[in-house]
Amino acid sequence: MEIIITNSKIEKAIKNKGPKLINPNNIKSAITTLHQNKKEPLSIYDITYNTQYENNYIFEVSDHINKTGHNPLIGNQHKFSEQFVDVADLYSSSTGIITTSLGPYFLKQKHQHPYPSEYLCYISIIARAIGHIKINAYLVNVI
Repeated sequence: MEIIITNSKIEKAIKNKGPKLINPNNIKSAITTLHQNKKEPLSIYDITYNTQYENNYIFEVSDHINKTGHNPLIGNQHKFSEQFVDVADLYSSSTGIITTSLGPYFLKQKHQHPYPSEYLCYISIIARAIGHIKINAYLVNVI
Protein backbone atom coordinates (compact mmCIF):
# COMPACT_ATOMS: atom_id res chain seq x y z
CA MET A 1 0.00 0.00 0.00
CA GLU A 2 1.33 3.39 -0.94
CA ILE A 3 1.10 6.15 1.70
CA ILE A 4 0.77 9.77 0.57
CA ILE A 5 0.78 12.76 2.92
CA THR A 6 -0.05 16.34 2.02
CA ASN A 7 1.56 18.11 4.95
CA SER A 8 4.86 17.44 6.75
CA LYS A 9 3.20 18.23 10.12
CA ILE A 10 1.59 14.79 10.13
CA GLU A 11 4.59 12.69 9.15
CA LYS A 12 5.28 11.58 12.74
CA ALA A 13 1.65 10.61 13.31
CA ILE A 14 1.74 8.08 10.48
CA LYS A 15 3.15 4.88 11.91
CA ASN A 16 3.92 3.29 8.55
CA LYS A 17 7.40 3.92 7.27
CA GLY A 18 8.21 5.86 4.17
CA PRO A 19 5.22 8.04 3.38
CA LYS A 20 5.65 10.18 0.28
CA LEU A 21 5.09 13.89 0.78
CA ILE A 22 3.26 15.46 -2.15
CA ASN A 23 3.01 19.20 -2.63
CA PRO A 24 -0.66 19.52 -3.62
CA ASN A 25 0.02 22.91 -5.20
CA ASN A 26 2.42 21.34 -7.69
CA ILE A 27 -0.11 19.46 -9.82
CA LYS A 28 2.47 18.27 -12.38
CA SER A 29 4.61 16.67 -9.67
CA ALA A 30 1.55 15.17 -7.96
CA ILE A 31 0.47 13.56 -11.23
CA THR A 32 3.96 12.11 -11.77
CA THR A 33 4.14 10.70 -8.22
CA LEU A 34 0.64 9.23 -8.33
CA HIS A 35 1.30 7.52 -11.68
CA GLN A 36 3.69 5.19 -9.84
CA ASN A 37 2.10 2.03 -8.41
CA LYS A 38 -1.40 2.94 -9.54
CA LYS A 39 -2.54 -0.65 -9.09
CA GLU A 40 -1.64 -0.55 -5.40
CA PRO A 41 -4.21 0.59 -2.83
CA LEU A 42 -3.54 4.22 -1.93
CA SER A 43 -3.81 5.83 1.50
CA ILE A 44 -3.84 9.62 1.60
CA TYR A 45 -3.39 11.62 4.81
CA ASP A 46 -4.13 15.31 5.28
CA ILE A 47 -4.45 17.59 8.30
CA THR A 48 -7.60 18.64 10.11
CA TYR A 49 -8.45 20.79 13.11
CA ASN A 50 -11.00 19.71 15.70
CA THR A 51 -10.58 20.71 19.35
CA GLN A 52 -13.05 18.01 20.49
CA TYR A 53 -10.44 15.34 19.73
CA GLU A 54 -6.86 14.91 20.88
CA ASN A 55 -3.84 15.93 18.83
CA ASN A 56 -2.84 13.33 16.21
CA TYR A 57 -6.25 11.62 16.36
CA ILE A 58 -6.85 10.01 12.96
CA PHE A 59 -10.25 10.24 11.24
CA GLU A 60 -11.27 8.00 8.36
CA VAL A 61 -12.84 9.91 5.45
CA SER A 62 -15.80 8.76 3.36
CA ASP A 63 -16.37 11.92 1.28
CA HIS A 64 -15.21 15.47 0.73
CA ILE A 65 -16.62 18.86 -0.20
CA ASN A 66 -14.25 20.88 -2.36
CA LYS A 67 -14.19 24.51 -1.18
CA THR A 68 -10.67 25.21 -2.39
CA GLY A 69 -11.93 27.32 -5.27
CA HIS A 70 -10.10 25.11 -7.76
CA ASN A 71 -10.29 21.74 -9.52
CA PRO A 72 -6.84 20.21 -10.09
CA LEU A 73 -7.97 18.56 -13.33
CA ILE A 74 -8.76 21.85 -15.09
CA GLY A 75 -6.00 22.53 -17.57
CA ASN A 76 -4.60 19.03 -17.11
CA GLN A 77 -7.31 16.97 -18.85
CA HIS A 78 -4.89 16.03 -21.66
CA LYS A 79 -2.79 14.11 -19.11
CA PHE A 80 -5.60 11.64 -18.36
CA SER A 81 -7.30 9.00 -20.47
CA GLU A 82 -10.80 10.17 -19.51
CA GLN A 83 -12.04 13.72 -20.09
CA PHE A 84 -14.64 13.39 -17.32
CA VAL A 85 -13.61 11.73 -14.07
CA ASP A 86 -16.38 10.23 -11.95
CA VAL A 87 -15.56 10.96 -8.32
CA ALA A 88 -18.73 9.44 -6.88
CA ASP A 89 -17.77 6.90 -4.23
CA LEU A 90 -14.19 8.12 -4.44
CA TYR A 91 -13.15 6.76 -1.04
CA SER A 92 -13.21 3.15 0.14
CA SER A 93 -14.88 3.98 3.46
CA SER A 94 -18.63 4.44 3.72
CA THR A 95 -18.59 5.06 7.48
CA GLY A 96 -16.01 7.83 7.82
CA ILE A 97 -16.45 11.56 8.20
CA ILE A 98 -17.13 14.11 5.46
CA THR A 99 -14.35 16.68 5.23
CA THR A 100 -14.43 20.15 3.74
CA SER A 101 -11.25 20.73 1.74
CA LEU A 102 -10.36 24.40 2.13
CA GLY A 103 -7.02 24.63 0.34
CA PRO A 104 -5.46 28.07 0.83
CA TYR A 105 -8.32 29.08 3.15
CA PHE A 106 -7.57 26.37 5.74
CA LEU A 107 -5.93 28.58 8.38
CA LYS A 108 -8.63 31.26 8.21
CA GLN A 109 -11.66 28.97 7.94
CA LYS A 110 -10.71 25.84 9.90
CA HIS A 111 -12.84 26.94 12.88
CA GLN A 112 -15.96 27.10 10.69
CA HIS A 113 -16.07 23.40 9.74
CA PRO A 114 -16.16 20.30 11.96
CA TYR A 115 -13.63 18.36 9.84
CA PRO A 116 -11.70 20.78 7.63
CA SER A 117 -8.79 19.61 5.48
CA GLU A 118 -6.28 21.37 3.30
CA TYR A 119 -5.83 19.61 -0.03
CA LEU A 120 -7.12 16.05 0.41
CA CYS A 121 -9.55 16.52 -2.45
CA TYR A 122 -6.78 17.54 -4.91
CA ILE A 123 -4.75 14.39 -4.39
CA SER A 124 -7.81 12.12 -4.33
CA ILE A 125 -9.25 13.56 -7.54
CA ILE A 126 -5.91 13.30 -9.33
CA ALA A 127 -5.44 9.72 -8.09
CA ARG A 128 -8.85 8.69 -9.47
CA ALA A 129 -8.17 10.45 -12.78
CA ILE A 130 -4.93 8.48 -13.12
CA GLY A 131 -6.73 5.21 -12.44
CA HIS A 132 -6.36 4.47 -8.74
CA ILE A 133 -9.40 2.42 -7.77
CA LYS A 134 -8.95 1.82 -4.03
CA ILE A 135 -8.39 5.14 -2.25
CA ASN A 136 -8.34 5.29 1.54
CA ALA A 137 -8.33 8.77 3.06
CA TYR A 138 -7.54 9.94 6.57
CA LEU A 139 -7.24 13.21 8.45
CA VAL A 140 -4.75 13.72 11.25
CA ASN A 141 -5.87 16.18 13.91
CA VAL A 142 -3.29 18.93 14.38
CA ILE A 143 -4.23 21.25 17.25
